[in-house]
Amino acid sequence: MIAFWGRGAAGFNVIATAHNGQFATIADQILFDVIAPSPFINNAGDVAFFASQDRGFSFGAYVGNGNAVTTIAGGNATEPFSVIRSGGPSANNDGTVVFAAQRGTVSGIFSGNGGDLATIADTNGAFRSFGNSSSILFGRFDSFPAINNSGTVAFQAVAGSGAHGLFTGPDPLEDKIIASGDALDSSTIAVRTGNPAEGIPVPPIQFARGLKETGQVAFTAILTNGTIGVYRADPVIIVGIEIKPGGGVPAVINLAARGNIPVAILSSATFDARTVDPATVRFAGAGVAQRPNGTFRASIDDVNGDGLPDLVVHVTTTAIQLSRTDTIAVLTGKTVAGVGVRGAESVRIVPSGR
Repeated sequence: MIAFWGRGAAGFNVIATAHNGQFATIADQILFDVIAPSPFINNAGDVAFFASQDRGFSFGAYVGNGNAVTTIAGGNATEPFSVIRSGGPSANNDGTVVFAAQRGTVSGIFSGNGGDLATIADTNGAFRSFGNSSSILFGRFDSFPAINNSGTVAFQAVAGSGAHGLFTGPDPLEDKIIASGDALDSSTIAVRTGNPAEGIPVPPIQFARGLKETGQVAFTAILTNGTIGVYRADPVIIVGIEIKPGGGVPAVINLAARGNIPVAILSSATFDARTVDPATVRFAGAGVAQRPNGTFRASIDDVNGDGLPDLVVHVTTTAIQLSRTDTIAVLTGKTVAGVGVRGAESVRIVPSGR
């Protein structure tokens, strides 16, 4: 099933769906004065869209399924909340809609499902603006935030520092996916691009609803070396690890020793270490050792006594890529669903000859 904006047989603009040659009207200009393009349909068949009931002076966010239309955020100019027309909303399968909007002089990213609205981030915090804020030729900005079924929200914004980037929450540092100045594809993301003399600055990062259920984000970027490309950012879960469980911190690693070193990936209330694929684990550059039958040296054990199952992997000591000056060892890997994990712990390297 797809959702689209078009002109109906009666000459009215409509939001409609199509499936196996059958069409259904979600909203038309009998119900609304103006209907904005760029609707979004979720897997449940709910369609989120922007529309106006006051001849386009202000727009509201709505969701419909062909039987009823639910108001997510009213667009009446007399209300304190006016939804910005440009861009478009997104919705997950629970019917929660995310969109860019303006309340008075404050712009932000908001979500709702017909009840109270939640603020994801706004200009009362650490952001200057949201979306493609350089669309100055049209006197507006385009914003296409996204929400997945886990409730993760991704959006394009300009941080208070002036950095254009992609974010998932109100903190431009803690919730940053990537931003101008960051390393990417053997270069860095440009700070400002385009031809300012013509009044056409181009944001170095563009994002439009490119968020997967696994948390992966697709976006386009302009790099300082002139490269323009489409990229994917993979989410990373920060996990706790214990090197040589029970041996204390910092963990002492003798790089000249034979055999393997155990490293535990710890479970928590929000993370199950058993979901990590041992084949993807790298500890300081070393993969998980294998048994003679080809299986990985990995096991499940509660190494810290918190009642949760931890994953213990063994890596070959001589494969570890650390030097005598290193004080931190990093573990990376992926879950069986493809979500990245990363953990680190203090180390003391002996002997000092390597």
